[in-house]
Amino acid sequence: MRCPSHENLSAYVDRELTLSEMQKIETHLQDCLTCRIEVARLEKLIRKFNVLAETDLPIPNMYNPTISRKNYRWAAAAVVVLLVAGSAVFFGLRYNQSSVAEMEEELQYFYNNHKDYVRSQSTAPITLVSWE
Repeated sequence: MRCPSHENLSAYVDRELTLSEMQKIETHLQDCLTCRIEVARLEKLIRKFNVLAETDLPIPNMYNPTISRKNYRWAAAAVVVLLVAGSAVFFGLRYNQSSVAEMEEELQYFYNNHKDYVRSQSTAPITLVSWE
């Protein structure tokens, strides 16, 4: 006989098989050391679980999606700070880009309307000029 699957050995240990299936596995266990070791391991595991069940220890919940109010407030405050900082950076960059464009337009306008003056003064020594 071929070795039964792990699921069948587990069902054998849990006594979930029919009488004929249990007898076939018992016959196989007399000749197969590997399956006897597996059945012994499963029975030992069940005994350990039964001991744990009798101790009434609380089972830890590894996934706890509840957030305390204190943590929720900190998370909300962090989100608000990030939104304010992000919007300040975004609008600051847009303001800088628009002010640079406006400055370029003003310089171009000044140069187009005063290019003769700018060229004539370029050879002169640097002096303060009043634009009034």
